[in-house]
Amino acid sequence: MKLEWYLKNSSFKYSENHAKWLVNKIKKDSSLFYKDLKTDLRIQYHNKLKVACFSLIYDEILLWSHYADEHKGICLIFDKDILIGDAKNGESHPSLDFVNAQNVRYGFPQKLKVKFEQEKFRLPIKNLGASNFKKLKCWKYEKEYRIVYKDVFDTIPNGIGSAFTKKALRGVIFGEKCLNSDIGLLHSILYKFEYIDSNFIWGASKIVPSTGKLISIQEFGEILIEDFLIKRNGWLYRTHY
Repeated sequence: MKLEWYLKNSSFKYSENHAKWLVNKIKKDSSLFYKDLKTDLRIQYHNKLKVACFSLIYDEILLWSHYADEHKGICLIFDKDILIGDAKNGESHPSLDFVNAQNVRYGFPQKLKVKFEQEKFRLPIKNLGASNFKKLKCWKYEKEYRIVYKDVFDTIPNGIGSAFTKKALRGVIFGEKCLNSDIGLLHSILYKFEYIDSNFIWGASKIVPSTGKLISIQEFGEILIEDFLIKRNGWLYRTHY
């Protein structure tokens, strides 16, 4: 029965020969099986976790390059407290349970990464939970913030479409290479849902070669798309600083 569990039900994906070797060891020390069972339960739990990733900054050029289709995309501005409230109250998705939300901590030890890669049969499971909020130091510039959920029914293998309270979305910043047609489309969607008002941030970004950073202008108030495009394009295509 233990052999069948290792081959068909566990998360370890052992070969038959290795599984037989383990079962022979377990006959001498049954505690080894319960350790593997506990490890397997932790791994399965970890595999059910879904992570929503955000940043506390909008003007880092690498973020726009990596996550906004090389400046052709957009940056959505959310109210963190409202968004976390939605997550805790189950507003985001009916089959997700809120787990935690916090800043990512940088400096994830290289030795732990090596253990995951090299110690094939003994994963350091005590670090699985903490690893959801840790990254290597080289990613520190992202200033990432995460909300972690658990997929209760294991029904969402390829991500989720998460709902949120309307007032959680506070604004949008368009990338330097975002097309006017895309801006017009998004404006019409936001207008339909009554986002374009005096409290909504409506902005654009551009690269400043002298700093390598982005700067953003913000237009406040209800604004016609034609007015915004004139202001944005006039500002965007002036000589860069």
